[in-house]
Amino acid sequence: MDQPTSNHGEMINSTPPNNPQTMTLEEALNHALGLHNAGNLAEAEQIYRQVLAVEPNHAIALHLLSVIALQAGRPDLAEPLMHQALASNPDLAETHINLADLLHQRGEHKASVNHCRRAIELNPQLPEGHNNLGNVLRTLGQLNESVDACRQAIRLQPDFNKAYHNLGNALRDLGSMHEAMTNYRKALDLGPISLNIVKSYLSGLLYLTDVTPDELFDTIRREMAPLIAEASPLYQDQPPSKSRATPPLRIGYLSSDMNNHPVGRNVLPLLLHHNPEAFEVYAYSDAPFHDPISARIKEAVHGWRETRSLSDRQVAELIHQDGIQVMIYLAGLFDGNRDTVAAHRPAPIQVSFHSGTTSGLETMDYWLTDRVIHPPDETQERFSEQLYRLPVFYNYPPLEPAPEINPPPMEKNGFITFASFNNPTKINGKVMDLWARILKALPDARLMIKYKYVLGDPQMQERMVHQFERRGVVAGRLTLIGVQENLIDHLAYYHQADIALDPFPFTGATTTFQALWMGVPVVTLMGDRFIGRMAGDIVIHAGLEELAAPSPDHYVAAALKLADDPVHLRHLRETLRERLKSSRLCDGASYARSVEHAYQSMWKKQETDHPHLSHTQPPPSTLA
Repeated sequence: MDQPTSNHGEMINSTPPNNPQTMTLEEALNHALGLHNAGNLAEAEQIYRQVLAVEPNHAIALHLLSVIALQAGRPDLAEPLMHQALASNPDLAETHINLADLLHQRGEHKASVNHCRRAIELNPQLPEGHNNLGNVLRTLGQLNESVDACRQAIRLQPDFNKAYHNLGNALRDLGSMHEAMTNYRKALDLGPISLNIVKSYLSGLLYLTDVTPDELFDTIRREMAPLIAEASPLYQDQPPSKSRATPPLRIGYLSSDMNNHPVGRNVLPLLLHHNPEAFEVYAYSDAPFHDPISARIKEAVHGWRETRSLSDRQVAELIHQDGIQVMIYLAGLFDGNRDTVAAHRPAPIQVSFHSGTTSGLETMDYWLTDRVIHPPDETQERFSEQLYRLPVFYNYPPLEPAPEINPPPMEKNGFITFASFNNPTKINGKVMDLWARILKALPDARLMIKYKYVLGDPQMQERMVHQFERRGVVAGRLTLIGVQENLIDHLAYYHQADIALDPFPFTGATTTFQALWMGVPVVTLMGDRFIGRMAGDIVIHAGLEELAAPSPDHYVAAALKLADDPVHLRHLRETLRERLKSSRLCDGASYARSVEHAYQSMWKKQETDHPHLSHTQPPPSTLA
């Protein structure tokens, strides 16, 4: 959010007149605005409220008070002020922009678009209106319109780093990964440094086929350094004054995905199965919204903290005050997650979980993985943490209810249908090369690609078709589906698929499990790092080692062998769901025991290395 502005005349000197009682409303407002811009929010708020005491529907005062509420991380207080301001003066473009952003964060995207467009009508020269419009249009899958809006924001303000960032995001969704990276780099170079922009740039590297493990590690370390330069450790490795009682061990989880998100759904079985006699679990939620999954997580844990409005330091202080002994940072490189809290060292043991690559932080002690993702003595990936290998990394709750399993569609169609329901950003040129090889080897085969709204975009479809036609695959052999629907309807699309093809180097995780659950085998290429071995990990633990290909040639051969064996395809179709249910992948209780053993082992090692820690006493719980 930019500096607050007032349309109520030129701002005067921020020094108040000798007699404040004689200030006009305009003088008082301009004085408050000067305080606001200087960071004196409490004093500015006091004057805004004094103005409103005289004129309760003063639109500018209401707008600026809503800005302070947003800056304080209180959208619940800001929103009614915005509505009141617009009721008094519907022509406040800045208020429409801020309300659009709030609604977008809450998931009310169409309402957000309306406020963006109204702001642009009122003031087409405000770059923030075009930038916010581009951001929400991207969420709605209107990617080319999103690109146009972001570029207009940049034309109006060439140094607008947020607009370059949002342009990069839209281009990334369109599959123009290298162009996206150029815009992320521009946003970083313009500054100011932002965690969101850094994460977009670093996570973008995971999609590129030409980034070596050394380049990835060195770039993560370099780009993270400015974000944590001011951090100082809260937890100090020194003898405590109080003696520590026996267990439970106090565990914390920090995530922006504690809702109906793949991370939230996947961590839920672990939280539900934690042993309450041995572990006291706290959840620190940075989620932008909460839903029934959030409610189940909240019910499962001992302590629930909402941290979205807090700074990294404030979150760290809260963790430290709660006496967390083992702190887990979920999916740090993605969404609104922030590994940077770990730089403040709020807990003696800190663990990265589901992040996809190294955090690059010296203060992150462990990275949870397994022997398939990081084979001992064979791992090429570099990392700042110590690896801790679980018996199996992934765990999924059974997808129930789910559509019934149907016979392989090839039996009715007379041809094989391959499918990928992964983000098209993952479908790069090398992936298309392999898929085209498979399709050309089977002239009657079809390929179905599905992903949310994105593939409903006509220009996106045209681009995808063109890429395959360049490789000798005509448009008639492709089915591109772009719809957003509930999980059951989404899973039902697997009724049209015989074999799933996994992309690379950023392989699928949730999509892999879902395909297997619907009886559709997944062919995947094993990469040289975590992100390139996720699907292989799931496939191997499902007992399909032959589908985890060590090379591109093996990938093509595995797909063609499956396609040539209708009896085996039917057998897999009929048995995969039950196989998953009886595997470690769906055994929540066993998985929880293995993760708990990891935490206990980490704590035991810490006690051995630092004996005085065995006497550390967490503070008493303040929960009601």
